[in-house]
Amino acid sequence: MGLKTDADRPARTGGLAGWARSRSLNAIVFEGHGVSRDCVNALAEASDLGIATGGHSPRQADLLVIAGRITIRQLPVVQRIWRQMPEPKWCVAFGAKGGADTYALIDDLAKYLPIDHAVATCPPDRATFDAAIARIRDIAAGKAASERPT
Repeated sequence: MGLKTDADRPARTGGLAGWARSRSLNAIVFEGHGVSRDCVNALAEASDLGIATGGHSPRQADLLVIAGRITIRQLPVVQRIWRQMPEPKWCVAFGAKGGADTYALIDDLAKYLPIDHAVATCPPDRATFDAAIARIRDIAAGKAASERPT
């Protein structure tokens, strides 16, 4: 996969680290409640996007992908994974808001975990998935602002 356009090249030497970081994301996937297997399959097919998946511990990952909604019992596990990840780190959540309302599901995950990009639907179609990953890459390269509250 080479550099195809000028947009793929780093703008200056100072941006080289951010550019390299955005092109070598190591993702760890947390499967939540609901139809999350399709999200995981889409991420497994994302090798053409430059994302390595599978076999990573939280200490080796810099991208946390949350597929589906999180239950109250899963929340401490997700928060522990997030704390174990080294800086810089990013989080994308599919199905983070909405859906069936029950007492066991977390309504808004952003209240408990800093999410850089949230996609309301899970499973997303391929175009939505690619757009979410492109957004995370732009945030990693310093080209876009995160959705995290400051």
